[in-house]
Amino acid sequence: VGKHFSINYMLGKDSVKTRIENRDQGISYTEFSYMMLQSYDFYHLHEKENCLLQIGASDQWGNITAGVELIRRMQGDDQDKDIVYGLTFPLVTKADGSKFGKTESGNVWLNPDKTSPYQFYQFFLRLPDDEVIKLLRFFSMKPMDEIRALEERFKAEPHKREAQQALAEELTLLIHGEAELKRVAHASKVLFSGTLDELDEKTLKEVFSEAPSVQIAKSELGSKTLVDILVESKLCQSKGAARKDIKAGAVYLNNQRFEGEDLSGADLPLLFDSLLVLRRGKKNYCLAQFS
Repeated sequence: VGKHFSINYMLGKDSVKTRIENRDQGISYTEFSYMMLQSYDFYHLHEKENCLLQIGASDQWGNITAGVELIRRMQGDDQDKDIVYGLTFPLVTKADGSKFGKTESGNVWLNPDKTSPYQFYQFFLRLPDDEVIKLLRFFSMKPMDEIRALEERFKAEPHKREAQQALAEELTLLIHGEAELKRVAHASKVLFSGTLDELDEKTLKEVFSEAPSVQIAKSELGSKTLVDILVESKLCQSKGAARKDIKAGAVYLNNQRFEGEDLSGADLPLLFDSLLVLRRGKKNYCLAQFS
């Protein structure tokens, strides 16, 4: 392969020149040599699997065309060989302009061990209004007429978040199946309007996997009160603040408003004998885990 790839050829690629000329960014040897590795990968797939087309995002254009060129050079003057092609599409970016990539933060994975079905569903449900239509056009399999109609309804009533709902449901169904879609959609609904005892333990932990959590030994329950636990969870800054929030009706246990002055730890309504979802106000959650 080396005889078909010169340093000058690789340096001549716009994707490489741009990085080298950018003093703030630069390019590592690993990234620089990746063009050769990706090109040979295309050549190998062409020779062994009759692969004629490589598809990638627009930032892969230089690597893909290098692969096309490598195959042409290694075929030499053999006119009977197939012509190979490269195809790129616009890079999918997040709201801040950074790309969706495996090395970037804040991404979603198709593997449920890396991104749970609930987190996957919520990612698309929480898309900003100015991003959702673009991603709907990228990822939805709906006919374009249906997408346009959805876009018009969304523009007229963005507060209903119909576009986010449609994309979240379609992609969760595609990746995780109907049973998982029903489970996570129900969990999402319960979180905002139902009682958490409707959820199984697995789903409950998924729902609050990104929320702050606190570990408390069960043996300490007898000596603690709800006020103590609110302070330990950092939902309240002090015992006085905790009592004030309780009195104001701002404290919720498992999504139910707590009414009273305080509660013994032994009387806390634990879910699955080990979990308690604490909430202060509308959005401040903490998952207390007792073991």
